[in-house]
Amino acid sequence: MSDQISIKLSKPIKSVSVLDYQQTFIESDSRHITSETVLKEAGSSNEGLIPRQDIDNQENALSQACQTLQSITEKLQNFCDKIFMEHQEQIARLSVEIAGKILNQKVEKGDYEIETIIKEVLSKSPERHDIEIHLNPDDLTNLQNTLQKEPLFAGIKFTSNPNIGRAECLLKSPKGNIELSINEHLEQIYEALKKA
Repeated sequence: MSDQISIKLSKPIKSVSVLDYQQTFIESDSRHITSETVLKEAGSSNEGLIPRQDIDNQENALSQACQTLQSITEKLQNFCDKIFMEHQEQIARLSVEIAGKILNQKVEKGDYEIETIIKEVLSKSPERHDIEIHLNPDDLTNLQNTLQKEPLFAGIKFTSNPNIGRAECLLKSPKGNIELSINEHLEQIYEALKKA
């Protein structure tokens, strides 16, 4: 059995248009011919053609599968969002703990600049007169060489205080005190992560 169909027409074809999956109209001068008519006239059967009902059933099944997949995708996204929201605080706390351990290691190695920390606390102070900055004794020792070179530190009294941790400081002024500590920074990071 051949897959090819031969058609003999007495007049030329003016136009051809596809109406659906199985019907094609061929317009000639005298009449309209459908693909089904051609098959009947050619003596062929509909073997090898998919019945219209089967195509409709397959389209419906595919449409239902797409809807189901879309629904599953939405449910999965909602589940991921819910899990993240439920664990957001734990994720934030864990991130801060990791950052704290890294900072503590840097402080133990002395891998920080006390000058930068002092400049930060000074930037938070509205007052520049009668300021006293308390530092850890080790930090104050390391700062001695910089005190004369840095004009920003002129007129500021620096005090050694063993109750202040390394890489931390306490600014005292007539308007109030400002403490700059690692734990305070970590708490600010934690609050920012919780809100993100």
